Amino acid sequence: MCNGGGEVGLYESQGQFQSNNGEEPRNLRLVRQLDCQDSDGRHSYYRLQDLDGNDAAGNYTVSEHHTNPQIVPSSDFPSQFEDHIRPGIFSPPVQSVQSFTISLGGGPQTPVSVRINGKDYGSLGVFTRWNKTQIVVLVNGQPAADQRQTGNCPGPNRRK
Repeated sequence: MCNGGGEVGLYESQGQFQSNNGEEPRNLRLVRQLDCQDSDGRHSYYRLQDLDGNDAAGNYTVSEHHTNPQIVPSSDFPSQFEDHIRPGIFSPPVQSVQSFTISLGGGPQTPVSVRINGKDYGSLGVFTRWNKTQIVVLVNGQPAADQRQTGNCPGPNRRK
């Protein structure tokens, strides 16, 4: 199983780029707000916040990156990210290291850490498999906090 994504300090910003309100990307991090797994996979929702827990003032593009090319990375809603991880039916187990960057107005992409349960991670270890009748998705070796057999996990931007 994948247990990657050890604790790290915050990344340093690339260059001196700041938002129009003086907010520095190096002082921001994604904070997980929701973590749920249902029959459709694992759903995690993150908001971009400053070190004091306030939502980011700028409208940053959050981009996802994976070391495994089988997982297609994406960008998401301004200053937030809704992650849906679901293995394909009968697919072999998949492992990847997931990381995130943010950018503002086409500026440079800056690595951003992820805060989960009060700990900051520079990357997350992702492991997926289809277990005959059950989807298994682990992030940093852990199952989702909210486990549902059927039905939909909640989420503010839930894709259909």
